[in-house]
Formats: sequence, C-alpha cells, structure tokens
Amino acid sequence: MNGVSLHLLINHFPLAALLIALGIGLWTQFSGNRTAFRLYWVLSCIAFACLLPVLKTGEAALAHLAATQSPALDERYAGIHEQMAHDFIPLYITGLVTHLGLGLGLGSQRLGSRWPRRLTWITLAILLLNLLVLAIVAHSGGEIRHTHLR
Repeated sequence: MNGVSLHLLINHFPLAALLIALGIGLWTQFSGNRTAFRLYWVLSCIAFACLLPVLKTGEAALAHLAATQSPALDERYAGIHEQMAHDFIPLYITGLVTHLGLGLGLGSQRLGSRWPRRLTWITLAILLLNLLVLAIVAHSGGEIRHTHLR
C-alpha cells in the first residue's frame, strides 16, 4: 500500500466523524442526554486527532504523485490541495483544543445548567466551521483525480 492508497483510505474518516458528531451534538443540546454528550465529545476529539495522520499521508501521496508522473493526475491541483490543507492547520488545532476543553470543563458539571449549554453551542459552531473547511479541502483533493469536478 503506497501513500496515495493510505491517504485515500483514512482521509474520509474525520469528515464523516465530524458530520456525525455535529448531529449528535445538536441532538444533545435539545435532549440533555449526558451519554449522547459524551459520545459527541469523544467522536469529535477522535476526528480532530485523526487530522494529523491525514496530513502526513497526504505528504506521502504528493511525493508518490510527483514520482509517477501519471497523465491522469494533475500535480498542480495536488499542490493547491496541499497548500489549502496546511493553511487551515490552526483552525484544526483550535477545534481540537476547544473540544478537549469542553470535555475537561464539563466533566464535573451538570449538562442542564446554562453555562455548559452555551459552551457546547460555541463548540458546535467551531465544529461546523471546521466541517465546512474540511469539505472545501476535500473537494480540492477530489479535483486531483476527478477531472469532472474542476
């Protein structure tokens, strides 16, 4: 398995996990279910933590792409995709730190009180922003191979 295969295998997980976590987080806000909140928190933290391996395998995929010189793959789009992924690293880190803080801060508080609910709305907004950015970066990655997306 080369870098391209590995990158394509794991790069969909953070996007799908954050989308599912967003749905669970919204449901948690209205239901007040503590177990669902823990699932939201764990799933979003795992998704943010998986972004680093996705970035690392993306670098290996770009190196493989440069070595193969395949006419079906456009190296220019790969460079744009890589630049976009690296430009948004601070946003990913913000998302991870926010969600870790949410879990640590709410570990001993009641979910029904006002402050944790407000904090959860803030983290849901950050998660949504990260999800939108990931979708844009993922679309730019799809343009490398799928010429009909250009």
